[in-house]
Amino acid sequence: MTHLTPDENCNATVYYDDGSTVNIFATKIRLMDLDYFENWKCKAGVERIVILPDSSVFGGECENDYLGNLTNGSFNLIDNFTTCKQNRCGNNPDDIMMEKYLPNANDNN
Repeated sequence: MTHLTPDENCNATVYYDDGSTVNIFATKIRLMDLDYFENWKCKAGVERIVILPDSSVFGGECENDYLGNLTNGSFNLIDNFTTCKQNRCGNNPDDIMMEKYLPNANDNN
């Protein structure tokens, strides 16, 4: 991955395999076309949910996972990473800011 230039007063942190980090604006990740996270592990539904007008609840603005409906009592929060089903990380920087990682072959989460 490209090593990014840090920003002041940022809203996202990128962690590299070598243990280094950089604080950056989530919108910069989007503008640099670095927001392709399909098949990555993501905390959509743990760190962020969206509730639609019909009371349907989804993990993330991207609506990655259907979590149920508030009206009929089928809604349940998840408590662990989910697999990203989206090609790109939505239009909302809040989704980009959620914790994510690229799983390796031995990952069971």
